[in-house]
Amino acid sequence: AFKGMCDELVKKEKSDLVQIRDAILQKIGSEIGVLVDFIPSLRDIIGVPIAKTAKIGSMEALNQLKFIFRLFVRAISSSTQPLLLFLDDMQWADIASLELIKSLITDAENKCLLLIWSYRVNEVSDTHPLT
Repeated sequence: AFKGMCDELVKKEKSDLVQIRDAILQKIGSEIGVLVDFIPSLRDIIGVPIAKTAKIGSMEALNQLKFIFRLFVRAISSSTQPLLLFLDDMQWADIASLELIKSLITDAENKCLLLIWSYRVNEVSDTHPLT
């Protein structure tokens, strides 16, 4: 979802793109490399050299990613331009993705995100994380 969104952001007017880039860099700063690893097209928006991120343990890396992703969503959404994400086929989402989504929807500092998702009821068991 975010790759497609970044692909669309790159098509915006140069002045809008500069404003988006500045907002992202202001919120995330030098940690932007963490997101670029997951959303390579973000490099086209940032347009500046991005430092390599240090390798850290898996739990610490997941927590860092969740935090930086929340900052990213705050940077690209506002009361004048809220962010709407529609995620389909959530029954196929892995645990790490669901954790990331959970961190976005429980972010008390972001009031400008609307997340809609769908899943196939017949594909979800009683033990599935979505139930």
